[in-house]
Amino acid sequence: MTLAYAFALSLFCHIGICRATRPTKFVIKSLAVGIVGIIALAAANGFAGKTWILEAYIFFSAWILYVMAFINLLNSVTLSMLSLLQADIGNTASRARLSAALSDDSGFDERYEIMEQNGLIIHRDNTITLTPAGLRLAQAVSLVRKLLAIC
Repeated sequence: MTLAYAFALSLFCHIGICRATRPTKFVIKSLAVGIVGIIALAAANGFAGKTWILEAYIFFSAWILYVMAFINLLNSVTLSMLSLLQADIGNTASRARLSAALSDDSGFDERYEIMEQNGLIIHRDNTITLTPAGLRLAQAVSLVRKLLAIC
C-alpha cells in the first residue's frame, strides 16, 4: 500500500464517517481514522517487507495537518461571520446582529477590522455588506462545509 493510497483511503473514510454521523466528537473520530490508517499502512508495508517508519511519519504529519484544517474550518469566527452575512438577504447585516450571533470572547472587533482592511466587507451606515471577494470566499467555504457535512 502506498502512502498516497493509504492517505486517500483514510480521507474518504473520514469524510464518509463525518457525513454519516455529523461532526460531533470529530477530533476523536479523526484521530481514530488516522491511527487505523497508519496501522493499515504499516501492516501492508510490513507484509511487503518494506520499512515503513518514514512513511508512517509522513502520513501522521499530513493527517494532523488535515485535522487541524478541518477543525479550523469548523470553528473559525471569521468564516462564521462571512457565512452569516452570506445567509442574510442582500449579503448585508447590522454590526450588532453579527456581534450578538457570535460569542463575546471571539474577538469580533479585531476580526471585523481585519476583514474590512482585506476588502471582504464594507461598513456603511451601521450595515455590513459582503464585497464580491468576501462573497466568493463565503461560497467556497460553504461548498467545502457541505461536502464535509459540517454545515
